[in-house]
Amino acid sequence: MLIQFINLRHWRRHHLKYSVEHEPGTIYKLARLFSLLIALILIHSVAMVYFENLSWGDAFWLSVTTVTTVGYGDISATSWQGRLFTTVCLYVLAISLLAQLAAEFFEYRIKKRDDKFRGNWIWSDMNKHLLIINTPTANSDAYLERLIGQIRATPKFAQLPLQILSRNYSGGLPRELTAHNVVHYNGGPEHAKNLDAVNVKTAAFIVILARDGSDPLSDSLTFDILSR
Repeated sequence: MLIQFINLRHWRRHHLKYSVEHEPGTIYKLARLFSLLIALILIHSVAMVYFENLSWGDAFWLSVTTVTTVGYGDISATSWQGRLFTTVCLYVLAISLLAQLAAEFFEYRIKKRDDKFRGNWIWSDMNKHLLIINTPTANSDAYLERLIGQIRATPKFAQLPLQILSRNYSGGLPRELTAHNVVHYNGGPEHAKNLDAVNVKTAAFIVILARDGSDPLSDSLTFDILSR
């Protein structure tokens, strides 16, 4: 099995620029819904101050308790204008908006967890880590368990963040590997975007494994990665 330990300071790479934002659509949608909700609460609070002569604290308290459906009943609108603003801003718009915001947030969290499990998540904050590229075709689980066990047994690498770049674990890493605090990205090193996704430029050490130690083509693929 061909293993190459490479200090990143001595490796020259030319890859596509990595984008930190990996969920722009979802983040933007959550921010937009939250902004609309705050705007409705503020509009209702202003209406309560103007039409009901409430203090800003009481107006905000009334708006929040109403939109969250807590409804203590200690304060309520009495004028027709105040009731109209409460009905339109809170009952019709804000309460449904809050429900949609909560649903979108929990859906995002579930998707994020699933992406991490399946190797589709980009760990943008990972740097100065040990990166393992490729996994053996045969007995990859047992081989990686022994390799990572030896790595963790070395004091220098005991607490170092560790990531694997491989297509072998689209269904999730085995428990034996996750027990070593290992994460992975589902992809191959032949694509520059996958190397960017695992933060190859900021890795402290890189381990390149041959997919098949008896196949000369595996060595060629390894040297192709090194020459990038």
